[in-house]
Amino acid sequence: MRSPFSLILIATIIFCGWYFYSVAGPCIVPQKYSIGLIDPRFNLSSTTVESILNDATNVWETQVGRELFTHDPDAKFKIEFIYDERQAESDNAESQKEVLSEKEAASKKISEEYTKLVAQYDTLKKEYDAAVAQYQKRLNSFNATVERYNKEGGAPADAFAQLQKTEASLKTEERKLETTAGTLASIAKNINRLSEEGNTVISEYNQGVNRFNKNFTGGEEFTQGDYTGEAIHVYHFKDQPELKNVLVHEFGHALKLPHVEGSNSIMYYLMDKQPATSELSSEDLAALEGLCLPTDSIVQRLHQLFSSLLSIFI
Repeated sequence: MRSPFSLILIATIIFCGWYFYSVAGPCIVPQKYSIGLIDPRFNLSSTTVESILNDATNVWETQVGRELFTHDPDAKFKIEFIYDERQAESDNAESQKEVLSEKEAASKKISEEYTKLVAQYDTLKKEYDAAVAQYQKRLNSFNATVERYNKEGGAPADAFAQLQKTEASLKTEERKLETTAGTLASIAKNINRLSEEGNTVISEYNQGVNRFNKNFTGGEEFTQGDYTGEAIHVYHFKDQPELKNVLVHEFGHALKLPHVEGSNSIMYYLMDKQPATSELSSEDLAALEGLCLPTDSIVQRLHQLFSSLLSIFI
């Protein structure tokens, strides 16, 4: 039978061990997690989830220089993906972004075609105007020659034959000018059509942007996920980089990190300006440093000591 002193010592060791495991050093003992529910509407495979979770935990582990989290299929602490109206709204936002992208691409295509047609019209119009001026000059000369011969009582046979050739040439040139005029009219019609289409598309695009900005933009509080102490729940995300940020944020809470200042901080309370690379800000690092001490700290050494003692007495 163990003496009261031994029992008190064991109780003290257990309490101190619990304290250093759970309170004094949340970064000392790796937290085990398992993957729970993944709603199929997220279109995430278990392999993809495992990879993103690994990337998210690495963000913190790289800074601390040791393992902070470990995947254990039997762990009670679960990471779950719960689809609700927040993800439905996010999906709707992505759908609207695709529509806006299509409108923007259509507007760009119309603009490029419009610019091309205007340039084509301007070039052809200059050529047409020059050809008309040349034709008019020849026509005036022809008419003056005919009028002169008429006053003289008629043109000699050879002059008359030349006049006939000139007249035929003028008629051919006139038909070419009429064809060019028709082409110019057709191009002008297409330019007007593109202008109207472009105005319509731009108007629709601007209206869509206004609706999108009203409904989907602005700082969004971290309701994409939450940390309950027993689980991390993910509710919605726009894309995989944002999902990683959400998980990094919630894993930060699992490390007992609070919200910090700085809109680009991972632990900022709004999903706002966090980089897609999930880089920690100076505020994030300051909060982390306050909890996760270096591996050679007194807390780490005490942890090793109590671990050894626990293994002896229990």
